[in-house]
Amino acid sequence: MDVTADTNSGKDCVSAKGRTCRPRIEGAWTLGVYAWTPPERSTQPEPIKDLPKRLDGRPLIDTRSGVWPADDTVRFTFDATGRPFGLEQLCAGDLAERLRFSYTLGKGKSHGASCAVWRSGAFPMAMGVHDTRPGERVKVTAKITVDGGHPGRPVRWSVGLYGE
Repeated sequence: MDVTADTNSGKDCVSAKGRTCRPRIEGAWTLGVYAWTPPERSTQPEPIKDLPKRLDGRPLIDTRSGVWPADDTVRFTFDATGRPFGLEQLCAGDLAERLRFSYTLGKGKSHGASCAVWRSGAFPMAMGVHDTRPGERVKVTAKITVDGGHPGRPVRWSVGLYGE
């Protein structure tokens, strides 16, 4: 394996008082290379806590749940009241923090979100809030992906739709 260090970028430099900063390239370097072997059998993620019944003053009006990668899409369809609605995600599993939700909110609107893991303490709210028009038929679709490798590491997820 060959490793090349780019000495022309970055901010690590040495300068004497009143002199221009020059890159620091001398010194001892230690590099670790690790290999990860996926488990022989798929691990099962722990259960997820229930989403709060109310969040930021909005009631929970619908939920969807699944286990990624088998369940990789979320859909909600509802008639809007004209008030904003919120989407909140919770996940559990070894790769829960790597799960990504790419939402399409209709009419060219999109929204990206990561997944919170709630083990203890206060709810880790990171709800995305979206405007609507009264009577508008809102179709929300999310494609669920994970950053990096994932063999044998499913992620349990739950998405809450909050509104009025």
